[in-house]
Amino acid sequence: MRYFQLKSLGDQSKLKENVCISKRPSGLGLNSTLLNKGKSVKAFFPENAEVRLKDDEPGLMLTDVLSNTLWCFIANERTREIVQPVCGTEDVEYLPFVLYDQRGNRYSDDYGFIHPLRMCNVVDRDASTIRYQGGDPNRAIMSVTEYVFDGSLTKDLPALFRVPEYTYDIFMNETLARALYEAKISNLFLNEVQLS
Repeated sequence: MRYFQLKSLGDQSKLKENVCISKRPSGLGLNSTLLNKGKSVKAFFPENAEVRLKDDEPGLMLTDVLSNTLWCFIANERTREIVQPVCGTEDVEYLPFVLYDQRGNRYSDDYGFIHPLRMCNVVDRDASTIRYQGGDPNRAIMSVTEYVFDGSLTKDLPALFRVPEYTYDIFMNETLARALYEAKISNLFLNEVQLS
C-alpha cells in the first residue's frame, strides 16, 4: 500500500485564480485550533458556520478541493461523497460551512472541512527530515519537511489520518487517493510518502 501527504495549498500556480481560504470559520473561536490537532470539533462547530474570503485574496474559481493556508482538507460535496464511504464517520468529521466572497455575498453552500481524527505512529524519525526546536532531537518538533514511514507499522492504517509528529499534516492511503484521482477531483495535490 502506498501513502500520500495532502498539500493544502493545492495548485500554487493558480492561487490568484482559485479560491484560497485563510480565515477559520466564524463562531468557532479558540476551538478552531482543534482543526489542526486531530481533536473533535463537532460539538463546537456552529450549525450555520461561515467562512469569508479575505479582500487581499482575489481568487474566485471554485475547485473540488479548496486551496487553504489553514492546513486543512476543505472540499465540496462531490469529494465528500467519495471520502465518506471509504473513511466512515467514526474517525473523520464532515463539517459543512457557507462560503462568502470578498464582498460578503453568499458564494457557495457546497463545502466543508473533512477532518481526520486518527493519530497513527508510523513515522520513521531517523529517516525523515525533521526540524527540532534548537536543533535538539530531544526537544519539540517545529516542522517535518520530508516524511518517511516505517513500513512495518503501516499494515492497518486508516484511509485518512494524521501523525503525532506534526498534527497539521494529513495523510491518505492509496485506495482513497486512487478513488479521488479516478473521479478527477480538481485541485487535489498529494506527495507520496516513502517507506523505510
